[in-house]
Amino acid sequence: MNSNSLKSRLAFVLLGLTFALSGCGSTRPAPASAKSASPPPASSRHARLPLSSCKIEGLEGEALCGSYPVWENRDTRTGRKISLKVVVLPATEANVAPDPVFFFAGGPGDGSASHAADTGREYADLRRHRDLVMVDQRGTGGSNLLQCPVPGSEQDLQGYFEPMLQPEAVRKCREELEKKADLKLYTTSIAMDDIDEVRAWLGYDKINLEGGSYGTRAAQVYMRRHPEHVRSAALFGVAGMTQYLPLYHAPAGKRSLDLVVAACLADTACQKAFPNLASELAEVVARLGREPANARISLEKGKPEVAIRIERGVFAEELRFMLYQPGLTPLVPLVIHQAYQGDWRPFVRLSLVWEPLLRGILAIGMHLSVTCAEDVPYFDRVNVQEILAGTYLGDYRSKQQIEACREWVRGEIPADFHQPVSVRVPTLLVSGNFDPVTPPQWAEEAARHLPLSLQVLVPEGGHSLGGLTNPECIENLEQKFFEQGSVDGLDTSCVKTMKRRPFATDPAAIDEVLAALGG
Repeated sequence: MNSNSLKSRLAFVLLGLTFALSGCGSTRPAPASAKSASPPPASSRHARLPLSSCKIEGLEGEALCGSYPVWENRDTRTGRKISLKVVVLPATEANVAPDPVFFFAGGPGDGSASHAADTGREYADLRRHRDLVMVDQRGTGGSNLLQCPVPGSEQDLQGYFEPMLQPEAVRKCREELEKKADLKLYTTSIAMDDIDEVRAWLGYDKINLEGGSYGTRAAQVYMRRHPEHVRSAALFGVAGMTQYLPLYHAPAGKRSLDLVVAACLADTACQKAFPNLASELAEVVARLGREPANARISLEKGKPEVAIRIERGVFAEELRFMLYQPGLTPLVPLVIHQAYQGDWRPFVRLSLVWEPLLRGILAIGMHLSVTCAEDVPYFDRVNVQEILAGTYLGDYRSKQQIEACREWVRGEIPADFHQPVSVRVPTLLVSGNFDPVTPPQWAEEAARHLPLSLQVLVPEGGHSLGGLTNPECIENLEQKFFEQGSVDGLDTSCVKTMKRRPFATDPAAIDEVLAALGG
């Protein structure tokens, strides 16, 4: 897997092309066709913004870039200051609305400014009359990045099939990062106060919010803490305020995988090809529970094969990742069937698309500062055994997180942090029915406390909507929502036309996907 191959895979993920995976968060589909704009010089049209003209690689036209220093300790306002990376993509037409769109990235651990080029291309229509604003949240991207080494590399492919969070490595990373950061101060609430300070610095009063996955948690926290500055919010793949990460990954993954199996068995071609898919899945999981599977694979022609060991937790986790994106969902029955027959190569090859990206994009230190303060300490509020019972993933992820947090530090969060957000802000909530991480139940819960909201369920959507037919449906819906700043009168009927590709029954389909990825 050379660097060019990885780069093409990253573009594939972030832009949602053909079978895209979606960039660790946003469930919005990629545009049906590339759109370019040639705006007047931003420096002349947005001279009031305290930023400098810059070029973003991969994006036509001028952008505005800069950094804004904030106190790391916002309460005492003493000690260390950290710089937040800020990118503004100015509106491309003359009639500019005063309320920009601020983007909140997923993870936790990704930074929105790091994806400015992709955002600019994907939201070209939205940008016509509104500035697009991206700020790398503290601890991510260009904002005092809190990164930790994780297993996995071109020289260590097995590392991608090992736990990402290993206690000894986490402890060493904490000790190293503590030289440049107070790790207790990188929680969501503190970060959202940073964002509001940047908003004021840029001279905006009301803003619109756009977030996916963890970015929806961040957006909800911003809405609660600064409602007077929020005009509207569009949330994709909605995370619940009591959805303690990553505890609920296991039941969400099982729900999604069971839906895929049921959909396959209800499909004539898929049912004919894999009539025993449910029992094959159960048997593969049972085998892995007894002993790991072994595979040998070569990623490049002429290169020696590498041995890969696959345990049950890894199998369940990687299948769950494949279900993030509807473009890959049609391959899952085939992957299960091949594994049942003892051929693990399709599983390994697709896993090696996702894992390098995930481990490269997320700032693991920031991820731990968030989850070790906001999630893991609250597992005892729920019946963990009941939540994990009967799932394919079991405690594989939650146990890792618990052990990692024993080596980390715990920041403080507001007493009402896990309470539902209840504000009178027009909010569009979009979920995919097959989502294996933020299923529709969390959007339903959020909607009950947001009186000006509208929940939209995409029947065949995943955590991403990329790879579905008629992507313009959600693009146009969001565009209309931001234009009017209200959910009133929005026509959502087109979501029924958003369909995934047919299930794959020929192993050659795996090669087609990998060829599209340059792998």
